[in-house]
Amino acid sequence: MHYRDRLNADDLGDPQLLVQCCTALNELMQ
Repeated sequence: MHYRDRLNADDLGDPQLLVQCCTALNELMQ
């Protein structure tokens, strides 16, 4: 699962968050 239920300040600085969002969007568009 690529989605996160909650975000905190540490997550906002996490480059993996952006990667996960992009991956999730790509899967939705297929």
